[in-house]
Amino acid sequence: MTSTTNSRTAFFYGTLMSPEVLYRVIYGTTSPDTWQKDRLSIQPGLLYGYQRHRVKYADYPAIYPLNGDNNTPNLRSRGVLGVIVKGLSDMDVLRLDIFEGDQYDRKQVEAYPLKHSSDSLNHVPSSGSSIRVETYIWKPKHFFELDPAEWDFEEFRREKLRYWAGPEVMRDDYAGQFAQRKSKAGALILTVVDAAVAGQAVQDSTGGRGAHGSISRQLADLQKENDPEEPLKSAV
Repeated sequence: MTSTTNSRTAFFYGTLMSPEVLYRVIYGTTSPDTWQKDRLSIQPGLLYGYQRHRVKYADYPAIYPLNGDNNTPNLRSRGVLGVIVKGLSDMDVLRLDIFEGDQYDRKQVEAYPLKHSSDSLNHVPSSGSSIRVETYIWKPKHFFELDPAEWDFEEFRREKLRYWAGPEVMRDDYAGQFAQRKSKAGALILTVVDAAVAGQAVQDSTGGRGAHGSISRQLADLQKENDPEEPLKSAV
């Protein structure tokens, strides 16, 4: 039986750093009720010993472990800034597992809460201690799909968030949003959220996680079938 306690804690470092995306995955809407927002605690966090990469031809990133002990001096200055989210339920994590898909493994790691989002890798409070969190780590068998470049959260919010924001985004927002670029092999790639809009086979840079993607439809079906909080919503 699925637990309804909100005792899970996770570290997010990519698209789920955007509340709009996190809420859509968990609640099925980018604008949940106040009580739904309040049950989550979101704060900046830091994960040492990992590097964040772009995923080739994708909007989303991945993290991959660096070589060595996470507590060695050279790795203590290298890591990933993200957010720590407390108050997740088992059902929330199930939805997150579906959203992340089979390219990632969910694992327990140690992350450091930060007081301010402007804190850097070198400014963990001296009195701070790590906490146990769950995060999604890229599977080794997909390593060849990683780009050495760092993924940029602000760039994602500025240029890509509208493709991920959820059901409230009008479908017309996707019309004409086809950015042509060339792969390293010289092939022309069309970046698009919903291939049906273009009427042709194109590469979905959301990996099915966009507003009209296959993973999002799966999440919507799950929301309808097995939402333990639905009675509470109707009673508010």
